Amino acid sequence: MSLIQLAADLLARADLPAQHDRFVLAKETAFWPPEAVSKLQALGLITQAPAANQIVCNYCDEPHLEPVLYADRTDGSHPFIACPLNGRVWVDAAELARWAVSADAVAASLAESLGTGIRPHEAVPGRCWSLGVSAATANRPAYLVRGSGWPDAAERFQRFRWPPNPLSFHLSHTVSVKWPDVGLAVPLIHCLRDTGELRYDFRGIDLAASPLARFRFVRDGSVWHAAFGGKACTVPARVGFLYIAVLLRYPGRQFRPSALMATAG
Repeated sequence: MSLIQLAADLLARADLPAQHDRFVLAKETAFWPPEAVSKLQALGLITQAPAANQIVCNYCDEPHLEPVLYADRTDGSHPFIACPLNGRVWVDAAELARWAVSADAVAASLAESLGTGIRPHEAVPGRCWSLGVSAATANRPAYLVRGSGWPDAAERFQRFRWPPNPLSFHLSHTVSVKWPDVGLAVPLIHCLRDTGELRYDFRGIDLAASPLARFRFVRDGSVWHAAFGGKACTVPARVGFLYIAVLLRYPGRQFRPSALMATAG
């Protein structure tokens, strides 16, 4: 597995709602390329976490999870698990090493790479981090967003007062934004490059453009989000908006009224 593939997996974990899925265990890193741990740590995609306090017993036909205990031996305190079938089973301390996947650490590393000169702070608790502005962002306010594809995303992010023309990096690999004033939305994985060292490369982003903010017509349940020329609004759904959406989807195409109604559904 390449570093980029590992990074993609880690970013996907950071985007998960469940906390327990955001840990990487030593047995998993054993299959990683050499120096992958140090390179991923350097970019903030993983951070050293306290040793695991429970581990799977593989001495039984049916693997089971047991808490890690410690016994004093002549060579020091040594970890073990108390297996109901095999009794005391010694554990190699190295197997308990683990790393955390943290959106906070990703935000800090991203802000440093952008050169914003500030420590990120949570704009939406647990979901959005303000990264600041810099030349790398074309002086646009930058954000890191977690959970943009979650069911509550529209409700959570519509409450936040986004500044004009923001730049948002998303932990999710696919960005489906369902709130207005999104600005330019970029999956963070698109900014990673492996040149021997894993690093962010923002040169592929057209920071001068903001297509999502300038031109948008998207339905979200009982409302439509519309944006044109940098102005955005949210309006209640109407039947006619379905026809407008069809015409926008097929620019230059002519429709008879009956065909337009059938296409709009």
